[in-house]
Amino acid sequence: MIFLVALVSVICLAVAVIVALFFRQFIRFIPLILFVALVAGFLGGLFLWKAAEVPSALIDKQVPIFALEPVGGGELLSQTLFQDGQVRLLNVWASWCAP
Repeated sequence: MIFLVALVSVICLAVAVIVALFFRQFIRFIPLILFVALVAGFLGGLFLWKAAEVPSALIDKQVPIFALEPVGGGELLSQTLFQDGQVRLLNVWASWCAP
């Protein structure tokens, strides 16, 4: 679908160049035509691309086996916490990331 939007933008650009070559009085409209083609490409990509349809390799998969020590003590985190069927959020960060 995004390929189609890019193709339409390129066609608009080609039409602008052809019009400019054959009709010198339309040269002043080239920036407007380019802007319209660019906006059409962005809007087409924005409304036609559906992020919800992007498949994820992790949907309906079991949580991998792990055991994590929480920062500041407390209960040990493991995969058993995620086995009750409820939705949980596990915030993971790297040691080089600012808190």
